[in-house]
Amino acid sequence: MRLLILYFSGTGNTHYIGKYMMEKLSPEMEVQMTPVEAMAKILFETFDAMVFGFPVYAGGCPPFLEEKLKKIRIKEPIVSFTYCTRAIFSGDALRVTGGLLRDAGFVPRGTLEIKMPVTDGLAFMGKESKTVKKIEGLDFTKMPEVDAFIEDIRFKLSEKKQADSGLSSSPMKVLIGKTMGALYGGFENSLRTKFHADENCILCGKCERVCPMHNIKVDDRVHFGDSCVLCMRCIHQCPKEAVQIGKHTAGKFRWDGPDGSFKPIEKTVRNY
Repeated sequence: MRLLILYFSGTGNTHYIGKYMMEKLSPEMEVQMTPVEAMAKILFETFDAMVFGFPVYAGGCPPFLEEKLKKIRIKEPIVSFTYCTRAIFSGDALRVTGGLLRDAGFVPRGTLEIKMPVTDGLAFMGKESKTVKKIEGLDFTKMPEVDAFIEDIRFKLSEKKQADSGLSSSPMKVLIGKTMGALYGGFENSLRTKFHADENCILCGKCERVCPMHNIKVDDRVHFGDSCVLCMRCIHQCPKEAVQIGKHTAGKFRWDGPDGSFKPIEKTVRNY
């Protein structure tokens, strides 16, 4: 059995869940974990099943991920499972994403939503704040919800029948998703204009290399474009904590996943 875990992770939460599942499932099957940024190199037909993971943005699947999913078309049906990491509400994200996977040729069999630290908000919190200390004290090595999802994956992959599941959503979740999407749009437009690198910047170019939207360019200074999706990678991955949003993130908390090991894929920086 070959299983693909395809995921997008801005600051490490979704990556951590995928890694947790891979470690639990690897003894019994061949598991490959690949970020969405490397999706073009994937031969989906060489896998027997796929798990797709993403962080919820404004009560939905991030629009840029939806666009990537719309470009996938597989020749033979492959069983898929979907998980999302969220702060408060997942809205209609899982149903919409499952529908896109079904349109691509997958057979959705199950979903999981799991609450994780809200990493866009963490960048505005003091390093010694009660909220940060509480999050730092959480035990992410025991995740019963993910364990139950793993058991569901094992069971359904052992079944011979293939039928869609996990594509339903309550009217309330649909409403929450639409409401949060509308509110978040204005908030995002306001924040994306405030990104900058302060005097601590050493022009190392890491922010450019890890940006999934190719929105950052570094020459004699750091340039931020207008394609930001607020994944917050540039802020949390900067080795000098030099990337800021206005004046509100300087000296505040930084996060690189629950175990501090998240290293997003880096692309080659152009020569200027």
